[in-house]
Amino acid sequence: MPVTDSTAATTPIAPVGSSSSSPTTARPSPTSTALRCARSRRRCLEHRPGARSAILQRIPPGAIRSAILIAILAVLLIAVSGCTTWVRGPDLAREYYNIGNAFYDLGRFDRAVDYYRRALALDRTLAAASFNLARVYADQGRFPDAIDVLLELIVRDPESVLLRETLAFVYFLQGDVERAETRYREVLALSPFHVNALYNLGRIERKRERYAESAEFFRRAVQAQPADAELLFAYADALNRVDPERSAPIFERYLDTSPTDRTRLLAAGDALRTGRFFSPARRAYRKVLDQRPDDAAGLFGMAVVFLVGIEESEAGLDFLERALDAGFTDNAELSLLVESVPSWDQAAVRRQLEQRGVMPSLEPPADPTSVEDAAGP
Repeated sequence: MPVTDSTAATTPIAPVGSSSSSPTTARPSPTSTALRCARSRRRCLEHRPGARSAILQRIPPGAIRSAILIAILAVLLIAVSGCTTWVRGPDLAREYYNIGNAFYDLGRFDRAVDYYRRALALDRTLAAASFNLARVYADQGRFPDAIDVLLELIVRDPESVLLRETLAFVYFLQGDVERAETRYREVLALSPFHVNALYNLGRIERKRERYAESAEFFRRAVQAQPADAELLFAYADALNRVDPERSAPIFERYLDTSPTDRTRLLAAGDALRTGRFFSPARRAYRKVLDQRPDDAAGLFGMAVVFLVGIEESEAGLDFLERALDAGFTDNAELSLLVESVPSWDQAAVRRQLEQRGVMPSLEPPADPTSVEDAAGP
């Protein structure tokens, strides 16, 4: 589910979706945010094929177009209303369950809850209805209700990875990170190479600024899925906090996956540039500019690469001019550039900055607590 401070701040923590224990299980294709799978809560809480527990069997297919759903819903409602006198309890429960799914896919959660409850009133063993009821509760922000349902299901199916994974997600949404961590570790006890659990534990540790522990979880996730861009970025970013030199080849592997996320590409470029790995940094910024030729941050990154790293003055000054034209004004970055640029380019760089009124002050600020400036009693 990856990261520098800038991306960590903007990438939301999100739910886990896949529950397969296979190291090669594909997940939904962030930022982001951040607990994996992290794209759509409704999708992530869905019980998908290939991840079925012993008692959970999802009856209808997902992702049906709304128009088809409405038509199916109308038929089901007519059938159920006209046949309740002779349809057997379990069969009627399944019909109610199907109607609940249709309402859920339409985003009509209150009606979905109503029909899931009707299904369970007729057949308490219909675990799929209980699971879907829990996911609706989570969508509605009714986390204690969702937790109660999931805990009951876990008692009935203690080996289910999906249930523990979903429960961990709901705990996280509720703000109970400790219980979320516990449940994700339970997932790993059942499935040691469960990529989503590894990723999410890595995110939790990163949020605590425990970067070495975070990097280890991400490393294990990458070991299971070595070509996954999201995992590679998360691993490289966490590792960069403790060992920038070792993170550089991981960032390069991330760039080899043809990523397109601007925020992550800029973060990768900045990390590589700061570590003076200018060639891969150039690749990262180039990928940004291929998508957005006037991206101010990407242009400035290229300017630094050419002026400080590659020492190609003409290209570097051109990128700097374009970055300033695009609105780049980060005082800290501009100060660092002025201090780092070779002496033969100092005058040209200063001239560009002065012409646009963005020449940073290189004098250290006065200490407001100095003896001379201190206010009297």
